[in-house]
Amino acid sequence: MRALSLPLSHAFGATAVQVVADPTDWLRVIALAGAAALLGVLGLHLGWAAPVVAAGALTAVVVSTQGWVLADALPRWVTFAITGLALVSVSASYERQLVRLRAARSQLGRLR
Repeated sequence: MRALSLPLSHAFGATAVQVVADPTDWLRVIALAGAAALLGVLGLHLGWAAPVVAAGALTAVVVSTQGWVLADALPRWVTFAITGLALVSVSASYERQLVRLRAARSQLGRLR
């Protein structure tokens, strides 16, 4: 992962900074979002972690800069509904992880 992290950060870092500085440049935003999607799919296909992490970071930059514009355009109940669904999803995965950790702890306890 270390071998690809530096080139990917150099390749996309300047564009990500410019998207944060000027979120109204739609061509740059769309290009960055498309590059993030392509990078994520490529990383998943090849099984490499660095492109997937970089795609996640780029997606977070795009969403953080453009999410407010979209949130202002939507009715308030839609924003609350999306936030609620995200919270339910995170809590469900958290509960699933707790069950897995308890099972792993009991397995480890049996090994002694």
